Order: sequence, then C-alpha cells, then structure tokens
Amino acid sequence: MPKVKLTTLAGIKTNAAEQAFSVFGRDSAGRDIEVEFPLSILTRLVAEAKRASLLTPRKTSLPANAKADEWSEVQALDVRDAAVGTLMPPAGPAVGMVFDRGRDTELAFRLPPKTAIELAKLLIAEGEKLKDETPPPSLR
Repeated sequence: MPKVKLTTLAGIKTNAAEQAFSVFGRDSAGRDIEVEFPLSILTRLVAEAKRASLLTPRKTSLPANAKADEWSEVQALDVRDAAVGTLMPPAGPAVGMVFDRGRDTELAFRLPPKTAIELAKLLIAEGEKLKDETPPPSLR
C-alpha cells in the first residue's frame, strides 16, 4: 500500500448518504489527495488518538535539561475505575490490568508475574520520590 503524507489540508466534507467523512488536500509533491473514511471509524480514531496521548510524553514540553526518565507533561490516567486481577491458563498465569474499562479508550495489559513485580517496584520507587509533593487538583 503506497504511503502518502497529507501536507496541506484543503478541506473536510461529510457525505451523509454514503455515511462517509473525507479529508482532502495536497501531498508533498503538490498532488491533490482525498481520503475517505466511514463515519463509524471516527470513534476508533478518537480512541486511538487518546491512547497515544496517554502513553506518549509530549517532547515539546520537555525542558532542555530534563533527564531521560523525567517528563514534564503526560496525560493523567484516572485509576479510580482501574481493575487489576489474575489471569489463569490458558491466558496466564499473568496479572491483568484494565484502565477506562468499557469505554472506547480502554487500555488492557497482561503482565507475566515477574514483570508485574518489577513494575510494582518501579511505581513504588517513583511514588516514594514524590510522596511529599502536592499533586495538582486534577490528580487528587
């Protein structure tokens, strides 16, 4: 499948009769391009974009002197509705974690037991470093 990069956005249109959404513009070679999606795909695109924003530190917000393990801005993950449980064979033995359960943005992880223990140690160590800091209101 050829890969084309849309460099200039000329417009967006919705075709209700065909239940389609189109984006059109020009590529880097100046050719006119139109990409059409079924309207039903938009919820998936939104969910994938939200997942990416949750998991990706925003490079533009990192201070120049930031260490590799310091991020200045990453989307907060609400763990109040998170679920953690045990998966037994054939899927396990493993530890399962689900965030945003039942929503379009649901994230699910299956971790081998040793990996879950290592992750717990890393989370505890980072939490200990920051335990006396006041969290912003959005994380309380």
